[in-house]
Amino acid sequence: MASSTQAQPLRLWPAPFKVLWGLEFTVCKPQKGAGGDQAVRTAKIHPDLCPVFEDEKLTSSFVDQFETELKTKIPHVIRDLRDGLAAGVPTQDALQQTLVASLHLSRADMWTIDKGRSVDIFLPFTLTVNFTNAASGEVVFTQSETVIPQGTFTKADGIGEARSQLAVQLTKAITALVDKAAAGYKPYPIVAKVRGKVGDKSYVIDKGRLAGIRAGERIGADAKVEFADANYAIVRAGLFPLEVDGEISKSAAAPVAALARPSVFVVLADAPQDKSASYLRLLFEQRLGQGNALTVMPGNDSFTTIRKLMLEKSAAPSSDLTDRPLPEYLMRVQVYNLPATKLDTNLPNIRMHSYQAYATAEIVDRSGRVVFATFADNRIDDQVAAGIAFGEDARHDTVISNALQQLADKVSTGFKPQQLRLPLKGNGASFSLNDPAGNVSDRAVGVVLRKKGGVSGIGGDVWTPVGNYRLDGSLSDGLILRQIGLGDIKLREGDVFSFDSGTSPVLSRQSYSQCASVPLPDLQVEPRLLVTLASNRFMSHFQAPVYLSGFGPILQNYMDDFSQERLQELTVLNRPDADRCFAPVVRVTSGADIEGKGGTVTPTATVATGFMLKAGETRLAASGTQLQLKGSTLPQTALPADRNVALVRDASSVVIQLADQWGKANKPPQ
Repeated sequence: MASSTQAQPLRLWPAPFKVLWGLEFTVCKPQKGAGGDQAVRTAKIHPDLCPVFEDEKLTSSFVDQFETELKTKIPHVIRDLRDGLAAGVPTQDALQQTLVASLHLSRADMWTIDKGRSVDIFLPFTLTVNFTNAASGEVVFTQSETVIPQGTFTKADGIGEARSQLAVQLTKAITALVDKAAAGYKPYPIVAKVRGKVGDKSYVIDKGRLAGIRAGERIGADAKVEFADANYAIVRAGLFPLEVDGEISKSAAAPVAALARPSVFVVLADAPQDKSASYLRLLFEQRLGQGNALTVMPGNDSFTTIRKLMLEKSAAPSSDLTDRPLPEYLMRVQVYNLPATKLDTNLPNIRMHSYQAYATAEIVDRSGRVVFATFADNRIDDQVAAGIAFGEDARHDTVISNALQQLADKVSTGFKPQQLRLPLKGNGASFSLNDPAGNVSDRAVGVVLRKKGGVSGIGGDVWTPVGNYRLDGSLSDGLILRQIGLGDIKLREGDVFSFDSGTSPVLSRQSYSQCASVPLPDLQVEPRLLVTLASNRFMSHFQAPVYLSGFGPILQNYMDDFSQERLQELTVLNRPDADRCFAPVVRVTSGADIEGKGGTVTPTATVATGFMLKAGETRLAASGTQLQLKGSTLPQTALPADRNVALVRDASSVVIQLADQWGKANKPPQ
């Protein structure tokens, strides 16, 4: 019986191929995609550093070193899938007990500061180790190492010396990375007692979400968690029945507190073209993971290829793979980075260099409904004496990092997810859902629960899952429930619909998404930024269901590691746009300068922000507000490019203010 109830220690298998992941599609190996180069860029590599990564002998040495360091510092490292297993252990069990260790590069950039006869060179790079469950594709542990080595070189020898230094620093970083991974990776068993049988093959165990048990994952050798409440879970046995009063366990690597929180999958939908999107996503995931609202479900963008090679290496059939649990929430993040401004001051030989970045986030449930929206920005002002300044690339990197940190902090403190249960109503033949507050999203997916009653060893009543359902439209007396999957399920009076929610009550059930055509303001710098900020604030305040437009196709690019059966529950993937739409309307019109003292001017502008609501081609409502903007004081010597950036920077604050006011003051039309 022990073989069917006890999870075996997790084994670590260094990816059995000499690959430094992240080099698949880079500027060194250009490949066009549907979205252009950026869509298929796995790592951001400076073109002058390509020779380092085109040297296959050198990159293989990095992977060899990684594997050697793992073997000496972390227990249970294997060379082959069946290494150390008893004869007769099923391949599926072997995969389930195995974590694939892979080494990833997300950026290797070069920043330079010209000092006349010499040049300062900075080489920021980021390495990450992922431990990914071989059966499910779930990343159970991740650790990163960011290093920015620097040196001063002659202009003639600088690039060659920088390449040599990078190779040395990568070797040192791999050692540091594995040391951190060895210190942080502490797998442990979560052990629960089987308290009773509650169905044909279903059992209740005395550990639940608060103890790190999550719905959709395997427990024991082949049992599966069907539903996890706070302090108990319903488990469906696999090939072998479970034994009441016996124990069942699973191995975990993340802290229990992290496993107890709802999970979120982050999608970086927009990033500056000169930055590494994979690095920015990783950076934000790390910041968000330090909070206490959500647990990040890391992505392993290379795992589809890793899994294919792994199956070929081990001769394991794809049928032995298991389903990766879906995240409860998804998050769209967009990052904008304004060009630097470099302005004279009233002090001799002193100039002011300014940098500003913005980041927005929208959290959506599995149906694609926005349940939380926020933004952050960060600005750095440097006084530069006699031309001695921080490197511009380094300051852009810092200001983006700061904005992402502030964004993560806002999500962690502002988002309050909860699990709601709403009663079904019906007459035995037809049931619907009663939701007068509008907490449930159209096409939302949840589980119908049925009260089982008291079970010895479990505090309070036990509820068992009946089946997964999707809300699909409404009738005069409630919302329509449609079953997901096969089977003839009979609902009963007293059943409840359980789902994860982060929404506030609404005043209208009419749903909205952003209109396909949205005019951009007439600006020379980042006109999309102001529209993005206005849209984000609309979604934060508007008291009707709002869905992200076009998010499904973007999200689909990240879904290869989830089974098609699982993806039926992720209805955002094929959600049509809502019947109604909103269009942010932002206009910025420059006015006359106000001359000041000491050779300065204060630019003025009229900033208007509002929203148009439409049903098809019919305008339902349109309104807005405008303010007269007195911008930042500038020297008369400011170049047009600097004035354009300053205008966007100043206008952004007004757009946020006006959009917030509009969202709070305007009610959705009926």
